[in-house]
Amino acid sequence: MLDDKEISDDGIDKLKAMILEEKLSGCSIAVTPSPDALHPLVAKAKIILSTHKVDTRGVVTVPRLACLDIKVSPKSLERALRLMDTIIKELESRKYKVSLREVDGKYFTTVSIENEYLVFGIDERTTRTKRLLTKEELKRQWLRPLSDYTYEHKPTGVFALRVRNVDCYNTRRLWSDSTSHKLESIIGSFLVGLMNASISIKRGRIEREIAARKKEEFEKNRHEALKMISEEEARIKELDDSATFWQRSQLIRSYVAAVKKSKPR
Repeated sequence: MLDDKEISDDGIDKLKAMILEEKLSGCSIAVTPSPDALHPLVAKAKIILSTHKVDTRGVVTVPRLACLDIKVSPKSLERALRLMDTIIKELESRKYKVSLREVDGKYFTTVSIENEYLVFGIDERTTRTKRLLTKEELKRQWLRPLSDYTYEHKPTGVFALRVRNVDCYNTRRLWSDSTSHKLESIIGSFLVGLMNASISIKRGRIEREIAARKKEEFEKNRHEALKMISEEEARIKELDDSATFWQRSQLIRSYVAAVKKSKPR
């Protein structure tokens, strides 16, 4: 982990200033019960989500359609749309662009904050209860079931706003309804959370870039050191070979001289 002195980025400083401004403003963000005009992305999501069937958990989810990331039951859809409409309009009033991004055939709701993409969505929590299969259900099974029970899911009406990025470490990523408040009263906190997540992602990217440069520099120095060692070893070997050759030539000369001296004249 690098310290703040090693990381310098205008985007991070700007975000910190904006977060402080958001906190000092103290302005609560109101969710309009019946907005005059829905944001185009929300209006499109309303058409898509209101015409699709629920899944096994009792919520509507359409990840492979160009639709906002809203996973709620039909009963809770209007509330989810109002929340999302308010969030998107508040983000865009701060010059943050909200869009749908397609990755591997799936669509994600994203907002660009200081050139970092944050993925977010609304989920409705469900409960899971065990239920015994009826005799008729058991008879309809093609193969003998592994158990005589199944699970039933029931939407609870409890919402959660989630930042779905996995690369924003040590940062809050979940806001939900509780006994003391509803999401409608903490949208400002969620917006600040998105900014904090953007700082975390940006900081992580900068750290990786600095670490990569340091690694590259280390490898370069290591390569140069190995090259110097190799060149020095080559010079030592050359000197050793020269010394060996000189010693051998001296022995040969001495031998030849001794042979000549020992021959009779």
